[in-house]
Amino acid sequence: MKYRGREVCNCTCGAAEEGHAPDCRHLQACDEVEERYQEDHREVARSFCNLIAECLAAEQMHEVVARNAAETNPNVCHTHDFCDANLLMVDALKGQGLSSHIDDGYSHAVWDGAWSLAKAVGFESIKIV
Repeated sequence: MKYRGREVCNCTCGAAEEGHAPDCRHLQACDEVEERYQEDHREVARSFCNLIAECLAAEQMHEVVARNAAETNPNVCHTHDFCDANLLMVDALKGQGLSSHIDDGYSHAVWDGAWSLAKAVGFESIKIV
């Protein structure tokens, strides 16, 4: 099964690819993956925000938020201007017991979702509900 364009489970029914309605077990698995994703990406985002806050001075954080607000490319994050934010995301994933290998479709989806969420709240973990 693919979630957010990435392979996330070993579903073999092929229903989605063939355009057929998946069976109940498949739907249940999809719901379980979605629930797990919602929890995991929020927890990773909180952890990532806290790690960024530990790494950057307050004025650097303000500059990151300002640069991100002015940035027209949604795939650019200006945390990289001040630290190796990828390593901090790896630590955030590992801290939640997740794989840090982006070849793992689920971890890649969590990475992307957590980063987007953290960026959207200005890296303030308290704003993540």
